[in-house]
Amino acid sequence: LQQEQLSARAKGYVKLVLKNTYRMIRLVNQVLDIRKVQSGKETLKFQKLDLIAFTRHLISYFEETLSKRGIEVNIISRHPVLEVFWDMEKIEIVIYNLLANAVKFSPPKGRIKIMIGTDDAGWCTLEVIDQGPGVSEEELGKIFSIYYEGKNKIHTPAKGSGIGLALAKELVELHHGEIYAKNHPEGGLVVVVKIKVNA
Repeated sequence: LQQEQLSARAKGYVKLVLKNTYRMIRLVNQVLDIRKVQSGKETLKFQKLDLIAFTRHLISYFEETLSKRGIEVNIISRHPVLEVFWDMEKIEIVIYNLLANAVKFSPPKGRIKIMIGTDDAGWCTLEVIDQGPGVSEEELGKIFSIYYEGKNKIHTPAKGSGIGLALAKELVELHHGEIYAKNHPEGGLVVVVKIKVNA
């Protein structure tokens, strides 16, 4: 891409190869990560981060897809800045996977809401709410199982791996937190992550 004189069509093909290569690397890393966590060999490297700014940065990874499909993503929080003491690398994987899932199931011109807040007991809650088809009550408990793929129609040609949510669950639990899903009363899925501000 940087050194060869390519036609617009060839550039498009090379960009597609590059995008799929990055996707494959991410999937391989996720398989390795989940095995490491399950074997009890994964450790956390805590550092302070602003969860609001960090989440906003992660949304930018999806800019091209969001723009193409007209999907709007909004962060809703009473905190302009929210400092947490978590493992940044692990939380990036968690939030990235929740966003990827929400984008995958959102209809064109849909809206994704990310609600971020805290309570008096020191818990931080992050909720990702999409406007997709939701999940049957029977499937709600299964979506965090490794290699599980839901039956609902997705709005993108990208096929899921069944690893993302399972890995997110392992990493949240490594922070002594909890993650669960519920259907939104107005349609769509809500995935809730709860971790102590100072995990």
